Amino acid sequence: MLPLPGLTAMPTVLFNAALSQFPDAGLSVRGPDTLAAVTPMFNEESGAPRALASLLDQDDPLDEFAISIN
Repeated sequence: MLPLPGLTAMPTVLFNAALSQFPDAGLSVRGPDTLAAVTPMFNEESGAPRALASLLDQDDPLDEFAISIN
């Protein structure tokens, strides 16, 4: 008996292998990426302002920012 699932998948595998030889066109399948920061803080009264200011001064702006306190 012939391995039918393997034979039916073979054209797709060969087509994908052929397409991998061409450079990527740069078409984004997903939407733009987002940047998030999660900062856990436990008894950080003295270092919290400096840490938060450093995160807010990054070159890439944050889309989401979460702080976990205690």
